[in-house]
Amino acid sequence: MKSVRAPRQLVRVDRPVRRSRSSLRIRERTKELLQKTPTYVLVSPNAFALIAIIPLLLSVFFPSQLYSLILREPNLMYHNGPLVIFYLSCIGCHISGVLTVGFFANRGLPARQEEIRIDDLWTILSIALGIAVALQALSLAITIRNSPSLLHLVFSGQGAAVKKAVDTEGGLNQAQPLLIVIICWAQFRFLSRRHELSDVHRFYARSLLIVAVLMSVMGAVLKAARYEAIPLLLGLLVIWLRTSKNAQSTLASMGKLIIGGVGGIIVFGAFSAFRGKTSAAASLYQLMGYGPASFNRLAAMLDGRLVLSSHGSGIYAVAFLHYMPIVHNFIDTEALFGLPPAPNWFLSEFVAVGNAGLNSAMIWDTVFGYYRSDLGNGVFPFAFLLGIYAGLAWNSFKHGRVFGLALYPYCAGTIVLWFSFPFLTRPSFFTSLGAALFLKIAEDATPWLKRRYIRVPRLSARELARQDRQTLAAARRAKFRAPSADGS
Repeated sequence: MKSVRAPRQLVRVDRPVRRSRSSLRIRERTKELLQKTPTYVLVSPNAFALIAIIPLLLSVFFPSQLYSLILREPNLMYHNGPLVIFYLSCIGCHISGVLTVGFFANRGLPARQEEIRIDDLWTILSIALGIAVALQALSLAITIRNSPSLLHLVFSGQGAAVKKAVDTEGGLNQAQPLLIVIICWAQFRFLSRRHELSDVHRFYARSLLIVAVLMSVMGAVLKAARYEAIPLLLGLLVIWLRTSKNAQSTLASMGKLIIGGVGGIIVFGAFSAFRGKTSAAASLYQLMGYGPASFNRLAAMLDGRLVLSSHGSGIYAVAFLHYMPIVHNFIDTEALFGLPPAPNWFLSEFVAVGNAGLNSAMIWDTVFGYYRSDLGNGVFPFAFLLGIYAGLAWNSFKHGRVFGLALYPYCAGTIVLWFSFPFLTRPSFFTSLGAALFLKIAEDATPWLKRRYIRVPRLSARELARQDRQTLAAARRAKFRAPSADGS
């Protein structure tokens, strides 16, 4: 008998992939750089400006026929070179303004983070949040009184009807932006110094913040206004990343940024569903209408096809002059500066978009489109000035100053929303400045008022020693909770 040979078994040997030394060196240096970079760089104005380029690229390269099928209008932005150049030029001017502030700020003396005694901080935080929540509650009560059917429409999920039925006349419209500013300030102060608070004060501060956030969300829901909920979400995300320890790597913090982006999309989709857009086709229509459609209108504006009735009036660049809190009770700023009434120019946008042969249900022209309609080529220096404002707010925010904490989170949220409407120059601009001034005065004046009008008993040597031990123990706990240099 012939012997039968067993079949030869082939053994696969995985050889290591050969990489050049230069590629390995670049990879290691990039990883080391990401680990050493502070986490708050992810929420800088320039980082958000780069993120704002993504909607532009997605819109310009979106399939032309599919867009026309969904929005029922011609696609003017597809591979539109002048559109890309104009939008990127505006973003470049904004980034230049931010870098200019950073250049001069870095040449000066190193700014130190402002500190305030923890008991004074607790007093200001509780009073400021209490006042803001009370004003928001009063605003919601007036809005509900003006619109008796509002609650029924909200609970029945008729968001489109809510948008039409809501009447905010005399309803303290600026209570919502005031509440957002104070929430951002209080959240930063609480997260950065919560280890110094007692357990009771920590519980009350956290409860006040939760109530304030819920009241802000409730105000956005009652008005069916997503533009009031998304900046709050982005502001809290900015605070969250800023208060992370600097030793934590930037690469690890990108997950938080992605979570925030997904959260913004969820909020946008939730408001669309609330307005009755529940089907997949309706949701896709809304998504395209509030994203790529804005760049399509900007392309029509650059081609001269779309001309707003308020062209050259400056109505969008100085929208905050329409309604100046407190001042409007004494001075008619619209008549003083020759501005048309707000309802007139808002309704005229629908007519202008329809006359351009586009879908008149979607009227956003992107932030730089509105500014170009007002200022022409002056949009480029205006974008530079907005960059200077964002840079000043960012520099103050990095060092924990009041004005930065009050102004930058909302400013960062408006940068991400550049594809929509110029929310930064709305009447809430003066409200934010007023809130920042109030918090600054409160932080500076509270210690003096306590020393002047509140008699502090003299402590014995034993009590002073006990306080020193408590302070030292709190510092040790904070050091123990802080992550090490390797992020562990």
